[in-house]
Amino acid sequence: MTETHEPAEDDVAGCALSDADLAILAAPATRYAAYVRSVREEYAHLDEDAFALGRAQVLEHLAEKPTLFHTEPARAAWESAARANLASELGDLRRQLAVAQAVPPVRGLRTRSPPATRRRTSSRLLTGSAPAATTSAYHSDGTS
Repeated sequence: MTETHEPAEDDVAGCALSDADLAILAAPATRYAAYVRSVREEYAHLDEDAFALGRAQVLEHLAEKPTLFHTEPARAAWESAARANLASELGDLRRQLAVAQAVPPVRGLRTRSPPATRRRTSSRLLTGSAPAATTSAYHSDGTS
């Protein structure tokens, strides 16, 4: 459920879990930047372009939703800040991808890890789902 962030409307616990998982999207700028760096580190086995493309696709999917959060308290507290963070990160990723498309690759330059060192990418590729410890720490310190 936290991979898709689409619980059934009558799944109260699923809605609350999804909202808690996505709460990081509404973090203040410095915390959100640290979170984005940690997502990038999690996918260090991907080259910059592959990461940017995958992350942009996930964020675009989230941005297309009518609301990011399923409960009214979460929408009231986090929707606007989360949308601002999504828009900012998506803008950065789109600029990065535009530059990558405009600059031809340099022959012989390896930008990916050798196949033997690549890790399998999970099905939640770049969802931005913070590990449970990060999410709970984010909530337990009293910030939103």
